[in-house]
Amino acid sequence: MYQEELAKQWSSHELTWNQQIETRDKLIEQFLNQRQTEIQDKLIELKQQIDDSVLQQQTLIQEMEQARKYQLIEKQKQINDRQQPKQVFQQNISQPIIEDQPIEQKQTTTIPEKTVESKVKFILIIYFLCRNA
Repeated sequence: MYQEELAKQWSSHELTWNQQIETRDKLIEQFLNQRQTEIQDKLIELKQQIDDSVLQQQTLIQEMEQARKYQLIEKQKQINDRQQPKQVFQQNISQPIIEDQPIEQKQTTTIPEKTVESKVKFILIIYFLCRNA
């Protein structure tokens, strides 16, 4: 009888242990499923952040390219603005001087003295501006 009682208790303990093992396995499975879902959600979030980052990077690159183009345009304008007075100066210098013309033509094409003086002043101003540029 004592052995029958021990066998009953043993089978009762085995049944309890098996139930505990099943319960533990179910809890572990639930935990792993939940953890897998969290990891997948985190991966989706990270992929979205990467996509946003790439888009932002492309936008910044485009803005930088536009800024570079604008700087080049501005630099070219500054160069042109500096060269324009030199060109005007060279044009004024290359114009024929009236004194080289025959006397008959001098009388017909005389320029008032004020105009000549203003041209000389202009040429000198341009010369000094070009020299300082």
